[in-house]
Amino acid sequence: MSGDKSWLTRFRSMKTGLVLVLVIILASIAGTILPQQQGLHGSAGKWFNLLQLDDVFHSWWYATLLTLAALNLMACSFYRLTTIARCDKGPRPLLECKQVSQLKQQVGFSITGHCTEHGDSIIRLLRGRGYDTWSDRPVAGKYRIGAEHGRLHRWGSVITHGGFLIIMLGVLIGSVFGFQSGINVPVGAVFGLDSIPGTGVAPGTEGFKLQVNDFLIERYADSSPAGYFSRVSIIADGGVQQTATIGVNSPFKYQGIKFYQASYGEAIRVSIDGADGNVIRLGLILPGQRFSIPGTEYSLVAYASESEMPAANSDANTVADNPVPGTELVYAVFKGGQHLSMGKARFETPISIGEQGNTVQFVGTVPYTGLLVKKDPGVPLIWLGSFFLLTGMGMSFFLNPHRLWIVLKQEGASVQVLIGGITGKNQLMLAESIETISQAIQRGTGTVNQKMTSESEEALFNGNI
Repeated sequence: MSGDKSWLTRFRSMKTGLVLVLVIILASIAGTILPQQQGLHGSAGKWFNLLQLDDVFHSWWYATLLTLAALNLMACSFYRLTTIARCDKGPRPLLECKQVSQLKQQVGFSITGHCTEHGDSIIRLLRGRGYDTWSDRPVAGKYRIGAEHGRLHRWGSVITHGGFLIIMLGVLIGSVFGFQSGINVPVGAVFGLDSIPGTGVAPGTEGFKLQVNDFLIERYADSSPAGYFSRVSIIADGGVQQTATIGVNSPFKYQGIKFYQASYGEAIRVSIDGADGNVIRLGLILPGQRFSIPGTEYSLVAYASESEMPAANSDANTVADNPVPGTELVYAVFKGGQHLSMGKARFETPISIGEQGNTVQFVGTVPYTGLLVKKDPGVPLIWLGSFFLLTGMGMSFFLNPHRLWIVLKQEGASVQVLIGGITGKNQLMLAESIETISQAIQRGTGTVNQKMTSESEEALFNGNI
């Protein structure tokens, strides 16, 4: 049993929590630096896939780290709560004169009047200033009072821990149930979440599809891009449900999924023809995307020549849908995994591939839009946790918790008053609070009062009270 307690004590310690946070930070840096969702091959790719280094923020070990950090915060917060509960339920002490005189911050003075009346007046004064007070009944001309200010301060760390816990829960939910990926979509194409790598959405379960209706580029007077936008439609239940325009700083949100405008370019329309002249396949490819010749081991990669890229319409903001006459493409031919040759080809010029008489034609170009697709269901929890985090930190930093003890001793027609206090934070503020309260007590008597003489102070400290 003692071993279990020792293990639990070590796990809920701040040191363990800091180590877990440090490891999570390093893992997050790795997830930012390492290439994500790129499907590496070879021995490096094997380890990347095994450790999910190509998708760090959705990996099993990253989720485990977040879970352990959340459990550490829960254990630490529970321990803190039980400590506060014990403090609140325990007896609050009342000090004697000798004990108050030994405090670092204390002051004594003398006022005229009756001990009990002044004691009741001091309690009302303290409560009016936000103090929680306790006292005993006046006995033999002695009145002892205790007061505490800033009791909510002790809850600051609990609220801060709770804020961290909520944030960790939000990050964990986002890691498990969220995703972030990208897709390049030609104008006119329709796609679902199942066609985006990294979303984990099974085919037929995406619920809706998105169609790219148009792509626009706004340009400055010198023809440099000023902004680019995609016009899209949501297709569900057999019809268009919603249309929107996605801009660089204007994402589109639908069913908790956000679509951001990330990039743009030109897709290449390709026609693959057989030896008999019939079209085997007709479709669109992106620059640098390898496509295969059906029924053969051959595949091609094509890029538009940078010096002769398809131009935009000079009198409009849209990218040209048709190739510029004479534009060339650079292509590479592969057989299996081996590179065979490279060359240049004009649009609509057949290229012979292999021995079977198949040909490839680059028919034209179509603009495509690059969209960043993101789903993070943990964001509301992260905002909520941030609120509690700031609230708890504010309570911890700005509240001035301290305790005061006041002893009143009746000596003839005068009352000797001794005030002392303790604080775990700012001793100067405690001294100012004691001085302010002592001045308020003296002003409340309506008489000119003096600080204690050394003789009267010694008599009060050493008296049999």
